[in-house]
Amino acid sequence: MNRNDGSELVIGDRIECDDYFGTIKYIGEVDAMEGVWFGIDWDEIHRGKHDGSYKGRRYFQAGHPKSGSFIKPIKAKLGQSFPEAYVCKVKDVIDVPSRILILNNHAIYGLGSQEVTSQFSAIASKITELDLSGNLLKNWTQVAEITNLIPNLLKLNVSNNRLIIPEHAENLSKSFAKVEDLVLNRMNYDWANILSAASMFPSLRGLYVCFNNLEKLDDSTGKLTNLKFLSLIDNRLSDWNELLKLGQLPQLSTLYVSNNQLTAVSFNDVPLEDGEKTTYFPSLKCLDLSSNLIDNLSSIDELSKLANLAEFSFLHNPAADIDEDKLFNLIIAKIGSLKKYSKAEFLVEERKSAEIFYLRMVEKLALEKNISEEDTAKTCSRYKELVKLYGHASPESLITKTTVLRDKLIAVDIETVNIPDKVFKNKKLSPTMTILKLKLLVQKLFKIQEITNLELSYISKNNSQLKVHLENDLHELSFYSIENGDNLVAKW
Repeated sequence: MNRNDGSELVIGDRIECDDYFGTIKYIGEVDAMEGVWFGIDWDEIHRGKHDGSYKGRRYFQAGHPKSGSFIKPIKAKLGQSFPEAYVCKVKDVIDVPSRILILNNHAIYGLGSQEVTSQFSAIASKITELDLSGNLLKNWTQVAEITNLIPNLLKLNVSNNRLIIPEHAENLSKSFAKVEDLVLNRMNYDWANILSAASMFPSLRGLYVCFNNLEKLDDSTGKLTNLKFLSLIDNRLSDWNELLKLGQLPQLSTLYVSNNQLTAVSFNDVPLEDGEKTTYFPSLKCLDLSSNLIDNLSSIDELSKLANLAEFSFLHNPAADIDEDKLFNLIIAKIGSLKKYSKAEFLVEERKSAEIFYLRMVEKLALEKNISEEDTAKTCSRYKELVKLYGHASPESLITKTTVLRDKLIAVDIETVNIPDKVFKNKKLSPTMTILKLKLLVQKLFKIQEITNLELSYISKNNSQLKVHLENDLHELSFYSIENGDNLVAKW
């Protein structure tokens, strides 16, 4: 049986029918049914009716008990060649983009026997990105035949194809010699398949393997040695130890593992208390763990062991279901190397405020539960480092006060000697606000470039001669006994 272009249809070829994809496993007659039929093993495992056996006779072996069925050839979309698809793509387009060629969902079965057009030949060397996702390609040899026509290809997307990997996959590496980014989403590949496919790409720098139902990985030491970017989004990874199998990739700098099922993060090769760095992920700078099942902020302490982590996302985890400001402060303080959180940069002053907030919280808990400094350092990342930086908070400032002052906001006027005619009347402040937080607020109100030289004090409403300097960034407002109606004075 042949396609419309004359190419022969054989067992193993791919077809589409009613928006479902499948593989031809049988071509021929079926008992008690007239004419020639295709036996199809469907990608959607519940699409069929049987496993390839019909009325006591086995015609083929389907991959699942209900993924096989028979269809009439006339119902199947048998596909078109790559040259035909390109002609269809550009037929009604006056100005064809020369750098990116998108031929997804064009039912391409392969290169075919038809010659490519002169129009394609003229732009082939300019194409750097090719999208062949959602076609009828059945193996990597067919993909290689197409990429051989595009000598300067840098990015290749073959997602949503069921590509058989040849036994000696590396023999096809010349066909993908310059490709740096490879997209293998929805391929039904396990990690061994992914490593085999990656072996065909000697220049590989970025790899996307989303929606592959990955639950386990294999030790990848000595493989993917040039890989810098890896996306594992929307898989089924639940055990952090599986991720550690990627921990020795020497150049991996960006790792996306959002929408998985991870419950915790740990690096057991080094202790927490002395600030040692793990040997895992030596080049990792950007990590996304959003939308997992991590339920304890101790995982954030563990991430402080990464040597170069600069960008981190953690949204939509059970442990992130706390006050947004508190979460921000804890993550920034616990991971000293961070420069961005949730893709947003933060100020040096915000880091300082977060670290002081975290240090006070840790020391308050230690005081309440009589935990020693050494034991605190074993569970709270950067504790010793932050104590050296800011010193210990005074015990009296850590004791929870029960006065009315802590239970309601304080209304004060905020003024500055630098801009005498600018006063913020009746500004309500929390008694638990640290002096550093207050400085950041004053910076925003008066649009001060930096707070290095900012000095704060207040004048009592009851005694205009009483001026109290707010000197310790670590202390809360309540420590200085500020009251409603007092005047807060800023100077820089």
